[in-house]
Amino acid sequence: MTDFHQEELRAIFDTVLDAIFVTDLSGGIIRANPAAERLFGYPVDQLLGMSAADFIHTQERQRAISDFRRTLKEGVLAPVTYRCIGNAAREFPVEISAAALRDREGRPVGTIGTAKDITDRKIAEEERQRAARLESTGVLAGGIAHDFNNILAAVLSNLTLAETNLDHPEDAAHRLSLAKEALSKARGLTDQLLTFSTGGDPIRAAANMAQLLEETALFVLHGADVTAHFDIPDELWAVECDKGQIGRVVSNLVINSIQACPPGGNISIAARNLQLSEGNSKGLPEGRYVRIDVIDEGTGIPSDILHLVFDPFFTTRPGGSGLGLATAYSIVTKHGGHIAAESSPGQGATVTILLPATARRPISEQATSEALIMGSGRVLIMDDEPAILEALAALLAQLGYEAHIAKNGERAVELYRQAQNKNRSYDAVILDLTVPGAMGGLETLAQLCTIDPGVKAIVSSGYSTDPVMSDPKKYGFCAVLKKPYRFSVLGRIVKTVVDA
Repeated sequence: MTDFHQEELRAIFDTVLDAIFVTDLSGGIIRANPAAERLFGYPVDQLLGMSAADFIHTQERQRAISDFRRTLKEGVLAPVTYRCIGNAAREFPVEISAAALRDREGRPVGTIGTAKDITDRKIAEEERQRAARLESTGVLAGGIAHDFNNILAAVLSNLTLAETNLDHPEDAAHRLSLAKEALSKARGLTDQLLTFSTGGDPIRAAANMAQLLEETALFVLHGADVTAHFDIPDELWAVECDKGQIGRVVSNLVINSIQACPPGGNISIAARNLQLSEGNSKGLPEGRYVRIDVIDEGTGIPSDILHLVFDPFFTTRPGGSGLGLATAYSIVTKHGGHIAAESSPGQGATVTILLPATARRPISEQATSEALIMGSGRVLIMDDEPAILEALAALLAQLGYEAHIAKNGERAVELYRQAQNKNRSYDAVILDLTVPGAMGGLETLAQLCTIDPGVKAIVSSGYSTDPVMSDPKKYGFCAVLKKPYRFSVLGRIVKTVVDA
């Protein structure tokens, strides 16, 4: 092959569309082409002598300097993106590649690199991501709307039947019970929406993981042409967790496994106790954990995309939203745990979860779910919704309490002060966390504490994502009432706080 003449090399250097620059060992530009002039907005003769680092955004400059030093040492810099600053403080993204220049003895004397403005590429990527988010949100909204319509149909039809069967109390009671069950499902849907929207801080309690795994998996598998196999020891440790959120993690994993399995396939759900030592490979604190494995016999996940399965909106399934595993990752992480996936094409997939175990014993659901716990005392309720105030006061009255209501924090403080002055203090207060346009629960509690440092307050809200709901004692509350709540749960929590 004939060597290029100097004139031909110069012609290529001057006409190529990407910016080309040559630097010395200190990073100073000693040569640049006209494309570099167009990219950075400075004449070529002004570029000479300037430092290449001068064009990198200050927040990324140290990274660029490290990359430059690595290029001199290793010989090549693979394409890397920086935020650059051109003439007149114009900011734009640039992709840079570089190689070391060496003398005849192999010693580095500088670098030669190319730079390309990738603004259009970034805009196109953002548009694709925005379109994917909108599409996935539409899929989510459609599914939620479908489920809510089914729930509303069940509620309305059963309430109507109860109304028409007032002469037959047993039939009416049965219909009302079915309506309550449907509303419980509605609560699960709103919890899922809140978890998806912000990740949802978990409201923890000791949970029987063996029971949670089996009940959740069997519910999801109902009607599916897949067989489940459980390997869960009786002595499995309990986990301090938000049962609703961890239940959704298990549901999402089982749904993914069902979709991956062929008809008549098998899914295995295994769990075991695990003691992690300090400096373990998962990066978790040492201690006791419960390990959960969900294993399917599906087609598997190619190794080149396995690392993407927990990314929001990433999916390989036509029509999929790419939200299930992303939501699972968010929930497990917020619980102080770890989630990972292993797979090989044609060999199925295994998703492994580690959750911190607890020595606390789970409260028996059977014993606490429906039993009404009576009490006595004076309770102040603050909520901005009149229907909730009226219903909550009536429920507390049935449980044996004297209930007083306030529509905002200001009124609650006024009533509490009046009661203190009359030596008729309240035994507990239930404060709505969020009151639009008025003082909410947190501010109200702060003022109540100035009146009575021993005030016993319960925080109530439908926004489970607020940190106050996940750690009430940190903010001065004694307990949490998450809307909507069962009559039995209301009685148990108020009785516990009043008697504390």
